[in-house]
Amino acid sequence: NLAASSLNNQPDARLRLRFTSDSNTTADGWHLDDIQLNGSGEACLLATLPRAEFRSSSPDPVGTATTFTNLSTGADLQFTWDFGDASPTVTETNPTHIFPAISYYTVTLTTTNLLGSAVFSDVITIEPPTTALSLEKTASVSETSPNQVFTYTLLTQFDLAGTHAYQTQLVDPVPPEVVVLTETIRFGGVPAPQLYDPILRTITAPLQGVFTDTATISLTFQVQVDASAISDAWIENQASAQAWIDGVRVPGTHQATSQVAAPSLPDLTLNKTASLTEALPGEIFTYTLQAQIDLPGTHQYQFHLLDPLPAEVTILTDTLQLMGVPAPQLYDPASESITVTLGGSFTHTIGISLTFQVQVNATAPGGSLIENQVTAQASVDGLHSPEAVHSANVSILPPPELAVEKTLSTSIALQGEVFTYTLQANLALPGERAYTLVLSDILPAEISVMTESLRLNGSPAPEIYDAQTHTLFYTDSGSAQNAHEVTITFQAQTGEQIVPETWIANRLEAQAMVEGYIFALEASAQATIFISKDDHFTIFLPMITQ
Repeated sequence: NLAASSLNNQPDARLRLRFTSDSNTTADGWHLDDIQLNGSGEACLLATLPRAEFRSSSPDPVGTATTFTNLSTGADLQFTWDFGDASPTVTETNPTHIFPAISYYTVTLTTTNLLGSAVFSDVITIEPPTTALSLEKTASVSETSPNQVFTYTLLTQFDLAGTHAYQTQLVDPVPPEVVVLTETIRFGGVPAPQLYDPILRTITAPLQGVFTDTATISLTFQVQVDASAISDAWIENQASAQAWIDGVRVPGTHQATSQVAAPSLPDLTLNKTASLTEALPGEIFTYTLQAQIDLPGTHQYQFHLLDPLPAEVTILTDTLQLMGVPAPQLYDPASESITVTLGGSFTHTIGISLTFQVQVNATAPGGSLIENQVTAQASVDGLHSPEAVHSANVSILPPPELAVEKTLSTSIALQGEVFTYTLQANLALPGERAYTLVLSDILPAEISVMTESLRLNGSPAPEIYDAQTHTLFYTDSGSAQNAHEVTITFQAQTGEQIVPETWIANRLEAQAMVEGYIFALEASAQATIFISKDDHFTIFLPMITQ
């Protein structure tokens, strides 16, 4: 056993055994065998030749750390990293490193142990950030019409701190729905019609230069919408750009899209309304027609409206107004129709309003329907809208009716006898209507009214009798639905001066006015009483009168 405590805890320890011979050539029988090293430090390993290798996070944006993963193999290895950017070498196993600029760097790893060394190199790419390049495509309009001219603008911007060289290529395929007006192509404010290839229908713009912090490049060109462009579609235009900064490609292909609505069919809305849904014979009401075209931008239009009138009504031409202006000439009495033709220009919206009054014919049968249908069509910038149709229907109500009845509690009375009058008026109303009802009853001089007994619909009403004119007069107005009834009762007494054996006649007159019905309603009823001279006569009078 040889003590070698000085070797303990030494990562690199060597034990060298040296054998020498002397002049004695006689074998003395000793030998060296089964050498074993025991120590308190790292175990002795079998030495192998090193192999160098690494991988990295490249490509990385400038200003961010690139990480390296050491894949070298071998025992007792030592490492030296050279990042190729003139920075000091490092001896870490798995270093990170921030490269100073956009470029390509050759990084070399040297791996060493007691048996030798190995070298591995790889190219690291430090590229511009994706945000260093932006692309935006806009159109001067959001919707178009045939042959309309508008402008596309393509903005390319480089944004990166410091001074850099750039190179880029813009490619802008023009959509088939438009025609490029080449004389309007401007690149960076300078006319550049040569950028357009009419065969490929593509604008290509290569350029290079130097920028400090920011550079903006603008490409503008005007296009004209083809007259045959499909309606109600999108004109989609997508431009793309690739760029290099300091010789290194900006990651990705940058794209910008602009969508413009292709020519739209004019949106024509038509509405026809009547001022009421139910009408009486002879009633006057109003029709209103409203047509509207709503389209962004400024446009040329032509408009045609036809409204044949139903046979059940008569138009009052002096009330015909177009957009608030009297226009009786629009009505053709021969065809009994209203025709409107207009043309001109509008911006965003044009509204057309037509109003006119009609009167329901007095002979129109109750319970029938007045059907009125109007049609309209418009063209905007040469595109025709679908035909618009709208109806307004009005039901004809049966005419109102007025019926009155006057009855007596007896048909024969004695001198001085008290009897009862009953008056009834019934006004039949079509639907809910406002009305005015007037009842007039001039009572004969031979009788006297007992005013305290006067009742209107069951309630005391002495005020409806005028003693001076000997007249019962009642006016009623309001609104009722379907029917309105009035009942008046009162007691009367025959006078002592009445000549017996005579007849007293009493006539009730009634008038009514109903909302919307131009004809006054009239009705009358008569009640007659016979004055007898004694009770016995009362028994036989019916037989005598018969």
